Amino acid sequence: MIRRLNYTGRKRIPTHAVQLRVHETSPPTFEIRLDAAGLGFPASAEVFVDVFRPRSTTTERHLLGSVGDPAPVVPRELEDGLDDGVEFEVKVIDTTESIGRLLGVTSRMRPSLAGDAHKRATTRSLLPVNACELGDDVWRLDFSSDRPRLDVNARIPGIKELARSDRTFFALVYPAVLRRILTHILLVEEMREFDAGDDSWQAQWLKWAMHWHPDRAAPPPEAEDIEVSLQWIEEVASGFCTQRQVATQYEWALGHQEED
Repeated sequence: MIRRLNYTGRKRIPTHAVQLRVHETSPPTFEIRLDAAGLGFPASAEVFVDVFRPRSTTTERHLLGSVGDPAPVVPRELEDGLDDGVEFEVKVIDTTESIGRLLGVTSRMRPSLAGDAHKRATTRSLLPVNACELGDDVWRLDFSSDRPRLDVNARIPGIKELARSDRTFFALVYPAVLRRILTHILLVEEMREFDAGDDSWQAQWLKWAMHWHPDRAAPPPEAEDIEVSLQWIEEVASGFCTQRQVATQYEWALGHQEED
């Protein structure tokens, strides 16, 4: 099992290069295949699939052979069962050194189920809100699950409702949340391109962010100068604030507080 990875120079594997199917058998199984032709990976690089589940801190990993000698496509048992929100991520890794070098990775993928009658709904919130113990923090972003989560301080009365509908909370928190998540995607996850059918949380956020950009511009391609990425993030955040009239909402909230 690979415990340490070098992420330098990794490339994004298009999801259309992966065929994935989950079977709701007992126990549940999945079949997966990576078509690595034309992707430029060395034949000796090993291919893995990681299985992620909501609210789980562990990752289930399966070896799929190597790029030049893939393992047969056979049903593989899902060790921890089939949960709602389960996601798969394919990685190509050079394991010839003591620290494996990550050569390529897909976005996280939701499975299609073998039986149409058993398909689950996949509509999920871009930013779930969770009340928990945060000490003296009012809010905090959590990236440890299968998608970003906005944690809010449970000791504050009505905090979840404030996070959903209070104009002051909206004005002071959500532009900062937007900037933080986009920075994480572009500079930490290093994801900038996605397929039209990509339903990973990163792709969902980038598509949503483009809606707020004044020119509907896509994220900039990878560049040595991170200022280019930061500028795009600021343009998205500015467009969001303009279209949602964030300052106006904050002024309105302050005025009503004075009346009370």
